[in-house]
Amino acid sequence: MGNSIASGAAATGYVLAHLRKKHGKTMQQVANAIGMTLSVYHRMEMASRIIQADEIEAVAKLYGMSATELIALFERRTEENLEQLKAGVRP
Repeated sequence: MGNSIASGAAATGYVLAHLRKKHGKTMQQVANAIGMTLSVYHRMEMASRIIQADEIEAVAKLYGMSATELIALFERRTEENLEQLKAGVRP
């Protein structure tokens, strides 16, 4: 996995965990709401699985956002992670 893909997965996981905690939900509640198993959802938060387009739609809907808004959060966090990697700091 290249740095940018790894950073993207890490960023996605970070954003998913942050949103879930902000909304006071458990991993199980989110997994159920978006139609996946807890283990698959857990892997997304742990950055060992890339989120799919239809899952982005489902997550965005759960949190009352558009897919575009959610993707923007992922991208912003990815850029921050890449900046930290360039600076020699682990994200």
